[in-house]
Amino acid sequence: MAETAGETQALFDESLAIFLERERKNILTGVSERNLCGRLALHMDDLKARYGFNAYYVDTEYNRKQRGRIKTILDDQMREIVINCDLILHSRGEIITRDNIIASK
Repeated sequence: MAETAGETQALFDESLAIFLERERKNILTGVSERNLCGRLALHMDDLKARYGFNAYYVDTEYNRKQRGRIKTILDDQMREIVINCDLILHSRGEIITRDNIIASK
């Protein structure tokens, strides 16, 4: 399992470089953000084991946390609000001590 921020950054950087190279035409057409996140997720999923993240999943539009509950955070007034990650590298709650490695909203 990857242990440093270096592996996380390297995974993201390589995934992004491949994404930008292979998805250039898609990006330039103005396709939706959901499509682009999905395409980036595919490239990240292909590379994750190389960087020590084989126990993790790459998901888009993910809105769950441990035990299948809806993912929420507290806002600045301590009110619970529902969140939905555009792109996330995580254990889907299987590795509680180190779950959300990359999360983008």
